[in-house]
Amino acid sequence: MKNERDSSPSQKLDEKNQKKRLMLLSSLVVFLTLIVFAMGVALVFLFINERKLERAQVNETSKASSEVIAAGDASRIATPSPVQEITPLQQDTTPSPKATITPSPAEIITPSPEANTTLTPQANITPPTPEVTTLASPQSASVSNKSFEYQGLLFELQKCEKLNINVQTQSIRCSVAIISTQENVKIELYSALRGNEDRRSRILDAGQESIAEKIQFGSDVTRWGRTSNNLIKDVPIKAIFMFENVPLETDEIDVFEITSTLKSSYYNNDIKVEFRNVNVSGS
Repeated sequence: MKNERDSSPSQKLDEKNQKKRLMLLSSLVVFLTLIVFAMGVALVFLFINERKLERAQVNETSKASSEVIAAGDASRIATPSPVQEITPLQQDTTPSPKATITPSPAEIITPSPEANTTLTPQANITPPTPEVTTLASPQSASVSNKSFEYQGLLFELQKCEKLNINVQTQSIRCSVAIISTQENVKIELYSALRGNEDRRSRILDAGQESIAEKIQFGSDVTRWGRTSNNLIKDVPIKAIFMFENVPLETDEIDVFEITSTLKSSYYNNDIKVEFRNVNVSGS
């Protein structure tokens, strides 16, 4: 009986000690989980801030390129001004012989108002004609489905052809020759950069979008990234763009868009190239 009585207090002490240990362990677990959660939240905020900074940088570059393009448009659109100067000179020369042919003063009085009334409407009618010649903007080069030229950089589309035709999808390979017409420059081409949707090359057809998975620019090859090469003036280098898992029904590409960066002594910024209504030949 004494042994049983002695053992019962010791058991109670052991149980209390075990409960204390369990409480300490549980508190440690909760504390560690809180620390891990706080670290995860901090990492998420850091990732979001990095994305915001990257997008801000991309927006700044796109704004700078749009300002440069707008300046080029304004300088080229201003060219029709000589046409307006030429037409009044031709009209001013015609009334002078009419005035000299009529010797009598009575006849001289009547032609003068007619000359004024006929010439002024013609001068007002002819100026709208220069609007037809306002196609000297950089966008005029992008209308062609075979070539695109901007800032001394010429892109010539050679062909787009089908490869690896399956039951539902196919691969398309597009070849483009790139030439620098002003000086030796460095060119970068982009297939796709993570976190940067503005720098990528793609094709669009019937609402479907396919990103270039691989680019071979001369001897430099990249997959899901950026490739670069140095161009010598007037010497072309071939670039090959590979598009995988394209819908089988794609026989004509609505838009083939290339994103590149030109680094030269006169221009250091991105250039967007567009080829429209591109036929895709069979393998």
